[in-house]
Amino acid sequence: VGSEMCIRDRSMDGDFNTTTRSFENLTLGGTGLKRPNSDIAVNGDLTVLDGVELDQLTRAITNDGDGAFVMEQNTILDNRVVGVAFPTGFASYSLDPTSRVDLQATGNQTLFTNSGALSYGQLRIFTVGTVTLDGALTVEGDFIMNGSPTLADGGFDLTMNGSSVDIRDFTPGAGRTITFNRTGDQFITDNDGSGQNLDFTNAVSYTHLRAHETRHDL
Repeated sequence: VGSEMCIRDRSMDGDFNTTTRSFENLTLGGTGLKRPNSDIAVNGDLTVLDGVELDQLTRAITNDGDGAFVMEQNTILDNRVVGVAFPTGFASYSLDPTSRVDLQATGNQTLFTNSGALSYGQLRIFTVGTVTLDGALTVEGDFIMNGSPTLADGGFDLTMNGSSVDIRDFTPGAGRTITFNRTGDQFITDNDGSGQNLDFTNAVSYTHLRAHETRHDL
């Protein structure tokens, strides 16, 4: 039997007990991080309120197709799931541009895009393995790869709108396009140095492309 649950005004980090494992609507509020201690199913909406970090870690968070997954401003999702690296099955997804998603599994991850309909705020990839897109990727904030992850586009295009874009081990597939589309400066680090299909459609004053630490003003 599902239950209505709202966690608010708890100014501390830690697990929340999920022995019920099924909730109608789940709201995470207060401050600090919230970490389920088991896989959970949410039948309705899952909302992460301003300033809260949801530590999904390796837990599965699923929905039956009726609910909305919402990350408000200044929220964080820490995902270490091998496979689809996001809460799955929700009817809709909304991520505030100031929200941040961190992928850091030990193993390959699928970067969830909701068939290209989902726009990320900030996206950071620390995965020890390969992260593969399942649709066109749009990142409204900074995009950072750190450590030694490999990014595979899966045959889809990428649009980067943040001020800082750090691309590590990534070779665009044939015919794929990376679009940098910020109204303002963008600082782009292309650490594999290939620079394939870089589509500078943005109207900016300066765009800096740094390949193998060599800086070029375009």
